[in-house]
Amino acid sequence: MKKYIVTTVIILLFACLSVIYASETIIRDMNKTGKTSPIIVQYATPGFPMKAVADRVEGFVTIKFIVTKDGDVANIEVVESVPVGYFENSALNALEKYKFDPAIENGAAVDYTLELPFFFKFPDTSFSDDLDSRMQACRYADVGRRLIANDDNEKAVTEVSKAIELEPKFGTAYYYRSLAYMNMEDNEKALSDIDKAIELAPGVFGYLNHRGTVYLLKKDYQKAIEDFTKSLSIEPLNIVAYINRGDAFRLSEKYDEAVTDYTSALGLNEKLIHVHNNRGYTYYKMQNNFQACKDFNTACELGDCRALNHLKNQGACQE
Repeated sequence: MKKYIVTTVIILLFACLSVIYASETIIRDMNKTGKTSPIIVQYATPGFPMKAVADRVEGFVTIKFIVTKDGDVANIEVVESVPVGYFENSALNALEKYKFDPAIENGAAVDYTLELPFFFKFPDTSFSDDLDSRMQACRYADVGRRLIANDDNEKAVTEVSKAIELEPKFGTAYYYRSLAYMNMEDNEKALSDIDKAIELAPGVFGYLNHRGTVYLLKKDYQKAIEDFTKSLSIEPLNIVAYINRGDAFRLSEKYDEAVTDYTSALGLNEKLIHVHNNRGYTYYKMQNNFQACKDFNTACELGDCRALNHLKNQGACQE
């Protein structure tokens, strides 16, 4: 029989982790076996990985382990991780620091096997109290995420909708469905879902980036600029927001602001070919051919010479 232990802690500014313990199950098991369960006396707070924050990912890790008769943790193994590759190390590193009062059987301390689920969620995401519902919703959402990666967006919508039906306050699920709708060019539905995700987790800069992108596609450049600006106020090194806000400024013919944002992005990564091209095009629209040719020349050195060759053919750039 699985045993779950209760504890809830806050992770940085971005998310919280919840570990659920079904006390009634433990009591029933005690009545059957006469063995008391271990009790946590020391725990460590797992970090919420920045990759998960950047990718707008919530999920869980279930770990199986032995609480030894000395109260230590041994034989740790991951039973399930959804999605794979995000939270395992954080959960494992934390669990290794746990200490327990050991299980007791017939008056003596004994080894005891537990399975412990660690949930990683953004602070305003509100899962239900139903552990199985939480887990299944995360599984449905992860299936949707993988379908989106394979450009199977209609099926993704179906799977992620199952997650939302189970857990109506699951922010990541709304983000995934919004992404699928955006890929399907249904920007109104995409906007509705990302609005809900932001309502549930307003401090996630990636959600604001995504909504700004939807506004870009809708050619609502001012609202796009507002979202990218909010995103940068949360994460000032957010290169995606600089690039996309630069695009919004350029498309709304605010060229000085566009150049500033593209320059900020290139300050974070100077090898972004498309940003050199976009800044070069912006300079060209400003009739600054010298700076335009410099950017197009850099883009050519990085592997894309189309813009440079075009201006050379017009006589705007020197050979």
